[in-house]
Amino acid sequence: MAISVNRGVINLTTLLFLAACLCTTVPLPARSASDPLELKPHHATASVANLDRAVKWYTEKLGFKVAMRRKIDEEREIAWLTIPGYRIDLIQVRGSAPHPPVKDHMLVQGWGHIVFTVPSVDRTYAILKARGVDLPQAPTTNEALHIRATTFPDSEGNWLEIYQELPAAARK
Repeated sequence: MAISVNRGVINLTTLLFLAACLCTTVPLPARSASDPLELKPHHATASVANLDRAVKWYTEKLGFKVAMRRKIDEEREIAWLTIPGYRIDLIQVRGSAPHPPVKDHMLVQGWGHIVFTVPSVDRTYAILKARGVDLPQAPTTNEALHIRATTFPDSEGNWLEIYQELPAAARK
């Protein structure tokens, strides 16, 4: 399932990556008998329109490394991209199609964006801007949540967020 936005497509599996990112950034208690599944994030997969373009974007703009790339069959080609501690799979499937566009990617139910925590949103924003990333809005501070963040689309229209928790002193 893909969810279209005014700039492109958000794939549901890409959006599942958000949940995985949240699990890796939120301190979790030790495993116990009350957690019999012992789930932990491994990777997320995004269906993309153009695998070459998407791989180039993730490697050049975000610094991912290509761990593997191959044809699965006549209809599918996949690339595994990694950063320390995580992997994103990009898959191009012949015949895949985006959903109709919507005004705001958060108006569609499902995962809204992949979140990457960074030490400084402003520094990361400046680096991404210098690398030519389409950044529709400058970082903003959410005082209620004690965070500073901004969202932006990748080359295929999948939305990403850079996120910084504010220091404890800023949490009144």
